[in-house]
Amino acid sequence: MRLPDRYRRVAAGIVVVAATALVPAASALEATVTPGVGIGKVRIGMTRAQVERVLGHGELLSERAPVAGTTYLEYGWDFASWSVGFVRHGKTLRASQVGTSLRAQRTRSGVGVGSTFRAVARAYPQAVCRNYYVSMGSQVTKDPTERATSFAIVVAKNRRQLAFLVRPKVNYDFYGLWLVYQVIVRNSIAGAVDFVPKDRCDPTWKLLGRPYRTRPPNPPL
Repeated sequence: MRLPDRYRRVAAGIVVVAATALVPAASALEATVTPGVGIGKVRIGMTRAQVERVLGHGELLSERAPVAGTTYLEYGWDFASWSVGFVRHGKTLRASQVGTSLRAQRTRSGVGVGSTFRAVARAYPQAVCRNYYVSMGSQVTKDPTERATSFAIVVAKNRRQLAFLVRPKVNYDFYGLWLVYQVIVRNSIAGAVDFVPKDRCDPTWKLLGRPYRTRPPNPPL
């Protein structure tokens, strides 16, 4: 039986809506993590007011540190799923670092939170593996527990850094699967503490898929 035109139009509309619901949002497929630029709509160089227009108000101060004759301030949004570090320029705060723990934010290579250690190494063969990547202006911790469990795969060029913070999927399972839990885009400034200069990862970390061959020194109990 042939349906009247108005019913056929309604049925076609239902099919279109259903099909649209099955297609991922475009933003989930686009490269949103760009070294030297930012993550998503949060860009390096934005003022605090501009960042608030993107992420909203209600941010919490998580770190304050002097660096290179100025002040570094880091704020967290949405239970730290976003973090933005600002450097003071006169009376203005401008973003110098953006971090996220959201899986939807990806690099052009498709790497982001939840990616494996091995996938990052494959996508960025020029990267280095560093022990304890710190926030700009931070002092490097001497706590052996913290130093043993915090690693980053860092791509750096001309003070522009892209860092993938990694840890075991299962707490303290140092020989198991390692995953990215945070992505950071940073444009460092002269005089800032970026990461421990000495590479502490095993020379074959890219093949191992983890920072070291054996259990780290002074591991947490």
